[in-house]
Amino acid sequence: MATPIVYDSGDSGAPQITIPAGAQVISTYQQIMNVIKTCLCSSAGSGATASSSITGGGVTNVTVSSGGSAYTVPPLVTFSGGGGTGATGTAVLGSGGTANQVVSVTINTAGSGYTSAPSVSFTPAAYGSKVSAGWTMAYDSSGDASNPRMAIRQPAGNQFYFRIEAGGLAGALGNALGTTTLQVVSAGTPAIGRRYLRVRGFETMSNVDTGTNMFPNLTQQPESASLSYYWCWAAGANSIASPASTITIPWTIVASDRFFYIRFFADFNTAGTDTCVATYFFGDLVSNLGTDAYHTVIHANSDLSTTTATAGTMTLPNSNTTAGTTQAQFKPFCSSGAQATPGTTPGTMFAVLSNLYVCRPYIQVGGPLNVGTHTDYYKCSDLWGLGNLDYPEKITGSLYVSKAFIHESTSGFLIRGTLPGLWIPNHSRPLSDLVTFAGTGPFAGINLLSLRNARGPNDLNSYNVLIQLSDWLAGP
Repeated sequence: MATPIVYDSGDSGAPQITIPAGAQVISTYQQIMNVIKTCLCSSAGSGATASSSITGGGVTNVTVSSGGSAYTVPPLVTFSGGGGTGATGTAVLGSGGTANQVVSVTINTAGSGYTSAPSVSFTPAAYGSKVSAGWTMAYDSSGDASNPRMAIRQPAGNQFYFRIEAGGLAGALGNALGTTTLQVVSAGTPAIGRRYLRVRGFETMSNVDTGTNMFPNLTQQPESASLSYYWCWAAGANSIASPASTITIPWTIVASDRFFYIRFFADFNTAGTDTCVATYFFGDLVSNLGTDAYHTVIHANSDLSTTTATAGTMTLPNSNTTAGTTQAQFKPFCSSGAQATPGTTPGTMFAVLSNLYVCRPYIQVGGPLNVGTHTDYYKCSDLWGLGNLDYPEKITGSLYVSKAFIHESTSGFLIRGTLPGLWIPNHSRPLSDLVTFAGTGPFAGINLLSLRNARGPNDLNSYNVLIQLSDWLAGP
């Protein structure tokens, strides 16, 4: 399944991330892990069976013969065969002695044209009408109240592991920092800091704290109280130690069985006039090397050093921020320096990003490698989605896009591959956030999703990217 699924906190039934009033608590970190588990990992439940009956060419009733077991949310109902189309239904789970079992199916639409009763099947759901991306929950210690952590595995491609943790690296992976590192809050009024989850990739794992070829390794990205490799999910006004009221952190995930993008509306603006976004990714590139078995990349932030902040200003990793402007500067999803400018020095365009790693170089041996990204600089500038062409392009009336390339720069310069399904507009922020539209020309028959890293009135420096909603391995 290289075709992606879009998950969003605004979907019906989607799990939420909330920071309760009065304190930052560990349950919020567990909620984030639950979002990842719910969307990416195979959904629970199996064994439900049923049969249908028809009247006048439409499905009028479903009789459940076995309720199955372990369903945490109602499974999706599918009618197939019978010569007709259009029948839909909703599974209902029981309670008490029938908890986590399907007890009935509500007919939403009867459909038409059925000459015989269609078969009924149940597919475990992630939430609402969404199925999971099929990743495997390899090791789950997200319920550990002292240090929630877990590791998930790709079901296809390289089948490597992604590990996420609320505290510091534990056990065989490095120094155990414990819950004291869960909150990083700087001095100032208001207190400004970052809420984060530490992340790493692994080629193999034998338990939640033990694995081989961790990428990046501890030499590349050390772990300490002030250094880490992490996802920032709340900052600025949302990271204060004691919020006056409950804060909800919106999120979006776009995932296939090999790769996922995730973003948090972390609100980096102390003035409260923008809502900005931290965007990250993990998974297999679309490699230029046909036999590539080590093209899994991970993207996060580095450096947890705290800074003194005052009301109206703050400092974040890879950022240059002031109140009233976009502050999500997490390269390459950022409003400044997503790629180097060509300059006059050979190779300047192929600089690496300090927060982007592939598990091994293209020669397939060795350890993790720091890599960089680039696109069509002369049309796009060095900013993703802040290009130089008028929109729509004046002669053709078209939307121009470029691929997002990943390059290595160790011995010479080479293009390892591209970020799957990602396209960079050659115009200046041509589309709004979460807009889906049908492509034309080379994209005929393909839908694309527009993402921007800010929705507020001051998002003048925000990025704009497009994600292809068809097979990421068979793009234009």
